[in-house]
Amino acid sequence: MTHSSLPKLAAMVLALACLAGAAVAQEPVKIATIDLLKAFDSYWKTKLSNDQLKERGADFDKARIGMIDDLNMLREDYNRLNASTQDQANSEEKRADDQKKAQVKLAEYKRLEQQIIEFNKNAQKTLADQTQRLRKGRLEEIQEVISAKARELGYDLAIDSSQDVLLPRPP
Repeated sequence: MTHSSLPKLAAMVLALACLAGAAVAQEPVKIATIDLLKAFDSYWKTKLSNDQLKERGADFDKARIGMIDDLNMLREDYNRLNASTQDQANSEEKRADDQKKAQVKLAEYKRLEQQIIEFNKNAQKTLADQTQRLRKGRLEEIQEVISAKARELGYDLAIDSSQDVLLPRPP
């Protein structure tokens, strides 16, 4: 059995269970289907949330670019100082001083490089968490509306007909 047929099988078993219960009560069971993915994608708050996520991602990108620019400047400073330590035209004192400065620049470079790695990890985690939180909130809002509308129209059961495995399934 494939992964995509599992939701269909579960929906059929649930529908049969409802039909069996309805056969005893002799009342017809009304079942509604909804494409939850389509409802989710076309919901105006989903679009607003996606825009917020894009804006947050752009902010992270701007900060990352600034850090990378700083890193490139440190590398240039280090290379300049390192070249100065090799230049025989400079005095021994200046070469020693430049050597110390180059070591400081190299340490700063490595520290900033590590900060960028941590920043990238944290930014990705933050965006993933925010995406999950926003998706869950929008899905709950949509499910509430679906339940209310199904009750209003007299449906006993509302089944998701979409094939999206990324959306968390309602109970």
